[in-house]
Amino acid sequence: METTISLIALIISIISGGFTLYTFWWTNRRDRKQEALNTFHCLQSEVFDNINAISKNTIKEIAKDLQSKEFTEYSHYLVRIEQFCIGINAGIYDFSITKKIAAQYLNNIYYKSLPVIEQRRKMFPDEPQCTEFESVVKKMNKGLKGVSR
Repeated sequence: METTISLIALIISIISGGFTLYTFWWTNRRDRKQEALNTFHCLQSEVFDNINAISKNTIKEIAKDLQSKEFTEYSHYLVRIEQFCIGINAGIYDFSITKKIAAQYLNNIYYKSLPVIEQRRKMFPDEPQCTEFESVVKKMNKGLKGVSR
C-alpha cells in the first residue's frame, strides 16, 4: 500500500514537473514574440519612419560627408537597428514574428542604407558594421520571392 501511494505521488510529481516546464517554455515563447512586437513598434516610430522619410539620393549625399550632423544621425539609426538585430540573432526577440511583420521592410531599409553602411565599414575596418542587420536581412530573404535590392 505504501509503495502504491509513493508511486502515485511520484507520477503526480513528474506530471506536475512536466506541466511546469511546458508552461515555462510556452510563456517564454510568448514573451519573446511580444517583446519583438513592442521593440519593432518603438523602432518604427523612432527610427524606421525617419529613414523612410529620406530619399535614396539624399542618403547617398549623406554618405559623402562623414563629418556632417546628418551622417552622425543616420549612423545612430543604424546602431539602433543593429542592436535590434543582435537581439533577433541571439533569440531575445522572436525571428518568425519579426519576419512576418518586417521582412520586406527591413530588406528595403538595409539596401537603402548601404551607402552609409559602406562608409562606416571604411571608417571602422576593424569593427563589424551592421553585420547583424545584414545577417537578419539575408535570413529573412531566404525563400522570399521577388526580394532584391
